[in-house]
Amino acid sequence: MVIDKLYHQAVLDHNRQPRNFYKMTDATHQALGNNAFCGDELWIYLQLETNQIVRASFQGEACAIATASASLMSEWLTGRTVSEARLGATNFECMLANQPFDQQLLEECKLLEPVKAFPSRVKSA
Repeated sequence: MVIDKLYHQAVLDHNRQPRNFYKMTDATHQALGNNAFCGDELWIYLQLETNQIVRASFQGEACAIATASASLMSEWLTGRTVSEARLGATNFECMLANQPFDQQLLEECKLLEPVKAFPSRVKSA
């Protein structure tokens, strides 16, 4: 059943115990993500040194999919260059649009692939 794949144990774990869930007070970059459709509102914080993301965190109120996605993303981003992060974002969007993507690049973030079967949840991811 597709809904079971959507709420895979690892996704549920990232929702219940999100990694890097805190306001980074010394962030060099920050942005607010907002999904008015379901009420998700997450702040994303990054600390960059030169062209490398040395830390990533997030904070806010969101559904299970958005929280798990932000948790997975924060782990994936840490240690990557800005170019790698952009490539990852493009591949993640392709994955959710049911287009070819680099599965190896996305690592654990590909656990969110079942979201593509639920168009109303894609923006949450």
